[in-house]
Amino acid sequence: MPSDRTRLSYDARQQYRAVVEQQGRAMVEADWNEAFQITGEEQRKEALDFVGPAGTPDNGYEIGFPPAGGLNFDLNIRPGTMYVGGLRVELPPRPAGELILYSNQPDWFTPIMPTDPNRELIFLALLEQEIGAVEDDALKDVALGGVDTAQRLRIVQRVQRMPTDAATCDAAIVQAQTEWAALGLEFDPATLRLTPVARLQAGFVDDGTPPDLCEPTAQGGYLEADNQLIRVQISAAGEFTWGYDNAAFLYRITVDPDDATLVHLGAPPVDEFHAPRLAQVVEILRPDFALSNGQLVAEPRGTFMPLAAAYNPDGQSLTLPSPVSMDFTLPDGSTQTYPYLFLRVWEETVAITPGTAQALGSTGVQVTLTAPGNRFTLGAAWAFAVRPSTPVEVYPPRYAGAPQPPEGPRVWVCPLAVIGWAGTTGQVLEDCREHFDNLVELTKRKTGCGCCVTLSLEDVDGGARLQEVIDALIAQAQGAPVTVSLRPGIYKLPETLRLGPAHRLLTLEGCDRRVLLEPVNPEDNFIDGLIGLAESHEVTLRRLMLRPGPTRFFSHTNLLAGMEPDRLLELVSVMGENKDAFEQYLNELAVSIAVRAAECEMLRVEDCTFVMQQTPELRLFQVGIFLSGDCPQFTALNNHFGPFQVTPEIEEPTETPPVSFGILHTGTVVATLEIGGEAGTIEGGIILPELDRALIAGNFFQGIGAAVLVQTQNGQVRIEDNLVRQCFAGVLWLSVEAFSGVVSQVQTPWSFWAGQSAGDPLLDLGLFLGRAYPLPAHFETPPLQSGSAGFNLFMPIPKAPGLPGTLMAITLRAFFMLEAVVFNAIFQAFPRQLVYDILLAENDVEALRRVVNRETERVASGYAYLLWEEQLPEVGAGVFPGRMPSSVILSANRGVNRTHDDGIPTALVLFAGYCSITGGHLRNRTVEQSGPTLVALPTGPFSPDMEPPISVTGNVFHGQRPFLPARVNVPPPMDDWVFFNAWLPG
Repeated sequence: MPSDRTRLSYDARQQYRAVVEQQGRAMVEADWNEAFQITGEEQRKEALDFVGPAGTPDNGYEIGFPPAGGLNFDLNIRPGTMYVGGLRVELPPRPAGELILYSNQPDWFTPIMPTDPNRELIFLALLEQEIGAVEDDALKDVALGGVDTAQRLRIVQRVQRMPTDAATCDAAIVQAQTEWAALGLEFDPATLRLTPVARLQAGFVDDGTPPDLCEPTAQGGYLEADNQLIRVQISAAGEFTWGYDNAAFLYRITVDPDDATLVHLGAPPVDEFHAPRLAQVVEILRPDFALSNGQLVAEPRGTFMPLAAAYNPDGQSLTLPSPVSMDFTLPDGSTQTYPYLFLRVWEETVAITPGTAQALGSTGVQVTLTAPGNRFTLGAAWAFAVRPSTPVEVYPPRYAGAPQPPEGPRVWVCPLAVIGWAGTTGQVLEDCREHFDNLVELTKRKTGCGCCVTLSLEDVDGGARLQEVIDALIAQAQGAPVTVSLRPGIYKLPETLRLGPAHRLLTLEGCDRRVLLEPVNPEDNFIDGLIGLAESHEVTLRRLMLRPGPTRFFSHTNLLAGMEPDRLLELVSVMGENKDAFEQYLNELAVSIAVRAAECEMLRVEDCTFVMQQTPELRLFQVGIFLSGDCPQFTALNNHFGPFQVTPEIEEPTETPPVSFGILHTGTVVATLEIGGEAGTIEGGIILPELDRALIAGNFFQGIGAAVLVQTQNGQVRIEDNLVRQCFAGVLWLSVEAFSGVVSQVQTPWSFWAGQSAGDPLLDLGLFLGRAYPLPAHFETPPLQSGSAGFNLFMPIPKAPGLPGTLMAITLRAFFMLEAVVFNAIFQAFPRQLVYDILLAENDVEALRRVVNRETERVASGYAYLLWEEQLPEVGAGVFPGRMPSSVILSANRGVNRTHDDGIPTALVLFAGYCSITGGHLRNRTVEQSGPTLVALPTGPFSPDMEPPISVTGNVFHGQRPFLPARVNVPPPMDDWVFFNAWLPG
């Protein structure tokens, strides 16, 4: 409530910096108040310079949606801090994790709940409000007998909502400004201030009587006997109310239980002169919210009415012209009763005549109110002082010189989010908040040399100059770390953002998750992806959304495996395969790559979103993160791969699944060949794939072909805590010799499962295109390992019995033979120690994305888990001398798939040196649960009395009986690994 003041002396135009006390002078409250205002306004302006219009350092005031079971259309508000217009406000957390809801905000008893919203702008409104001892008893000074001394200034904060047609923050604010303007409010986006447009000018009534020279008092001036601060406030549409003493006299009141027009004051007036009179205007105010000590604060604007009778000291009562209720309704519809209300004393209410001077009773003072379009904002208030000693002056003098803006209320609004509703389900369409780091965190993170630069769309011409700006920063840093933070927006790239060896230690991040990178035109040359890295070490990509578009492959390059298409077509033709089908596939091939990295150490990708496409009509090869060659210490954390909306079932004329991968890692083959008769010669090289000390964890894969496809020659890989939904396959890991055809002549009892895998269309396509894909154009010196050999065109490639031929059986039979002889020559010349340590832990994979063949009506799905090394004639000899046994651990994984009868298993582990599978749940949801759940076959061969190096315990299998090697030298039933697990046949 307004305080009892002598005058308002603060004037920002004077640019005073401080109030200076002088020796022996009296100091009045106006000096103290001006000193506070000078300091407060300087601090607010400084915060505006540092933070800008708004910002949160701790993700405060995030808008979410509470769990079901509460009120419809309620909102959840995250505790934290927000700077608004230079003011710092805080929403403290509640104990025991209790949610802060829109319906139970700390500064608002009765927020208005919408009934059937569509879209809404959610914003934080801040109101500067004075609170006195009538509202908070703790402000009374007990040492002075409980008198009312000074009042307190508080920022009342409320999350409010406004219907909107917009889906973005900028558009919603524009629409809100139109609605605020209709209420007479002007919005300043630089300070987030909402200011009434109404103006008031004060003057004096001129009665036309010439001054009497014998009278010391001037005619046509202030006529009262005491010093006064007069307050004028817009009280209703077309009305203003004015009062003495800044309308500061406030009382707690209760309604008489027998007469609702009779109210009792909680304390008597200070003297008889201030006792309310008949027809004097009072304002009835309800409690608005409770302070932390339980004391109630009056609402800033109430209901105005003239008194029906003068103050009655017996019972300290006033009679109102209409009844008053102390009941109120909560957002949940329940009714409660306030313990008391408030009453504020004014003088009279006057109908506004815009642009015309109107007298304030018999004071001799008059005011003129104006507003564009006569839009007078309710609650807008002015306060000016008059003195009998200077009856023709007002204070501040500016009130007499020109129309003045209101002194209050001071209101700021900060957009938080735009949300949409589908029934009672809400969705955040756009987060409007700005984020910033505090200086302590920035200092800790940026110690040492280097720089951190924040860029907006304007700084890089919407994305066109992003490459240029990053290159300039890298050059300036001279090898030191560089962090480039992008402000929210859609960055349109004209070509691949290329990072090379000079970009070592670069971090490219979004300030939040609203940073989107996409092509200006997807048909331009994005063969190397939206972001292409070549020998770029210790690069971090964080909080980016990447949306590559499909690019026609042969529109921008003419090489697969280093060969032009006519050479591959010639090979296919000589083999007697369908050349026309292969040529059609190559001509229709489109690619969509988000991040392409070759020979990059310590690449880190975290908190990124990869927007992938569902385009069954395209021959589309798409990858979120595409790695080639040696990529040690690669890390992918907490990323999201997939389309925004997933079609649960795709109908195709064949069983070919979507050729899309969240993460793909392969080697690269570059070759030339000569063909003559049934034989040929090949020369070429391979960039061997290595993925040592890699971590893939906490990612979400949805609606794509396979989550992870890795083919590597050695290394330690951890794949943990990933979630896979509605994908054709889950995690596919293969050694470099698997699938190459090098050892294709080796026949074992397990050859069926190897052949079954070799016929998997997703593996066929993924490995063929992954290994044949050209290296990034800015990769200057690829470390190829070369070899040459002759080969027989009709060398057999293992295929799954009974599987029909597919297009890729044509494509890959040629390529595998081509690659096999290169591998053979290279590994004979360069024997290597191949060591694998693979850990899969706590992953949850549902490979349930179905591909339906309309001709055969067969339903196909892929592996949830595939780990495949190559079966060798004997350990330590043969094609790969010196090969070391591998270690494979599957712990606490869940896997579900759905395949055709006698199809591929849910999990397949082939030829692992040492294998442990424990604590998992594997299910195959085929007809009558007839599909295999687990096939695990260790490397060999082994003698009949040799214990297989495998342990399978504590799992739950749901479907066909697991296919596992028998234990030896132990009695039944412990000679069967199923004894140590739970098996549900279905």
